[in-house]
Amino acid sequence: MNKIIIFGAGSGGKEILRMIINDINNYSPTWDVVAFIDKNTQSNKRYERYIDGIPILDSTDKFNGEKLYGA
Repeated sequence: MNKIIIFGAGSGGKEILRMIINDINNYSPTWDVVAFIDKNTQSNKRYERYIDGIPILDSTDKFNGEKLYGA
């Protein structure tokens, strides 16, 4: 499966996960969602740490050499 990150943890990011990626995976398992990326998650209390079990990371977090796709 291809690893993918979703930029934005708001309603748009949730729709990408639930309406697009999950639909694709139900038809043919293709995407492994690694994380949501959103800025200022550490200092902004309104953010939960996970969406559907997928972590929300800060935009400053790094992925060491992993091949990732983005949505």
